[in-house]
Amino acid sequence: MEATCDRILYDIGHPVPLDVTALLDSQGLRLQVGGPGFPRNIRGLLHLSNTDAVVAVRDDLPEAPQRFTICHEVGHFALVEHRRVLLRQCSEMDLSPAARGQWERAANFMAAALLFRGELDASIGDYELSMASVSRFADHAMAGLEASFRRFVERNPRPVWGVICGAPVIAGETDAHAEVRYTVRSPGAAWTPCPAAVPLDQARTWSRPVQSVFGSKAAVWLSNGARVCDGYSTGRAVFMLVH
Repeated sequence: MEATCDRILYDIGHPVPLDVTALLDSQGLRLQVGGPGFPRNIRGLLHLSNTDAVVAVRDDLPEAPQRFTICHEVGHFALVEHRRVLLRQCSEMDLSPAARGQWERAANFMAAALLFRGELDASIGDYELSMASVSRFADHAMAGLEASFRRFVERNPRPVWGVICGAPVIAGETDAHAEVRYTVRSPGAAWTPCPAAVPLDQARTWSRPVQSVFGSKAAVWLSNGARVCDGYSTGRAVFMLVH
């Protein structure tokens, strides 16, 4: 899949940030934003026929999620088996849940590769390990925070872990926690189990020792070289960069 993305990016000159208009043009795809009857429960879709190829996205998406959605649908188009399924007038909804999950993961992988491969991936090691760096990385890519956070962690040349949580939950006047959704890591980071929830500060951003965030689980993190947990809450999600 990365080789496919590399060919696409080579054809449009590897622009940073990615030029989604050039991306669509290179694939012969037409963009449709919103429109009457567009389903509100999905971000985008790919419609193929013998005469037309359209990437459609919701008209209320902010720029960063719209860019990722466009790349996701281009990913479906660029993956030959996905395109064959759609040209047979099938829908991903006709697939089994397991196959549909694999289908969507592949398109997400393609979207991330299109947005970050090349110069942006190569620059990750130049950033300090902090959520402020993740935010700058997202700005450079014109990408969303979660996609950028995952890429920053998973392609980092240093041992780094990322913990992605749901919205903060306030319990009482001072206590707050967030439920852990999933964990990602860099190639040099040993796998570390997470608690189901983590405590939060009231502050929007913070940097704390791993021990104070992960409690009894911290011994495993510390044995793998982690010392600090830098966190950031958007109000709808919490991101924790452990290093």
